[in-house]
Amino acid sequence: MQHVEEVQRYIQFALWWVALGVASSIGLGSGLHTFVLYLGPHIALFTIKAIQCGRVDIKTASYDTIQLKRGPSWLGKDCADFGPPLFQSSHAERVPLSSILPQVQLEAILWGLGTALGELPPYFISRVPNPLSCGNNVGQFGIPFWNFFLATAIGKAIIKTHIQTVFIICVCNNQLLDWMENELLWVMGFAPGFNSIIPNLVSKLRSTKDKYLATKPHVPSNIEVSKWDFSLASIWNAVIWIMLMNFSVKIVNSTAQQYLKKQQDREIAALKNKPSQHSDDADNSSR
Repeated sequence: MQHVEEVQRYIQFALWWVALGVASSIGLGSGLHTFVLYLGPHIALFTIKAIQCGRVDIKTASYDTIQLKRGPSWLGKDCADFGPPLFQSSHAERVPLSSILPQVQLEAILWGLGTALGELPPYFISRVPNPLSCGNNVGQFGIPFWNFFLATAIGKAIIKTHIQTVFIICVCNNQLLDWMENELLWVMGFAPGFNSIIPNLVSKLRSTKDKYLATKPHVPSNIEVSKWDFSLASIWNAVIWIMLMNFSVKIVNSTAQQYLKKQQDREIAALKNKPSQHSDDADNSSR
């Protein structure tokens, strides 16, 4: 029974992130992107938590992520619950990117795969064709399905998502900020009068970052979380499911329209062949 529940959790985890990717492609063209709303914050929160605790093994399992009506278990825990830090949190040493990336890589790939699946409705609809579809060029030009889908899946699930994930990890891990700080200080070193200000400025910048990344005691706020879930998360999740239902309806409609069109083409071809057959029969009888 325990193994069955574990498999169910993995299936729910996969469906959740794929569904978010699909919704991002087909239903959120107004600018609301599920990467910004779900995957991006998840990666950022995990990176910050890993830096605060000095270790990356804070998940109970791969599916311990943001999902439909629950958050990850590691988000509300103290760093003491995970054990002593494995990486030092000093300025000279950070949790490496190579350690953080595998911990959030699976959900990022699933989300990217969902965005590739979300490109299928324009492909199928354009073989009706429908000139109002924004993604109808591939289907109209008759590009084979697997060529289109494999290229889209590789581009979105492998290349695009890894670029986005690495960028967020670098920002939250202060690697990008450290580089910008060093470049800024290098440029300011050439300006006259700034040599005396730079040491004080550096100390303030580092103290601000250390204070931001410092481990904070967890204060339970069940009431606030309940209100938040009811007011915003529940409404937004309902919107996501509506978009997915719309996606399914579009797929069924486009497939049905394509099937009906083929039937009509066959009936028209049969009607066109009938006059020719009658004329051939008339010629044979006259002879």
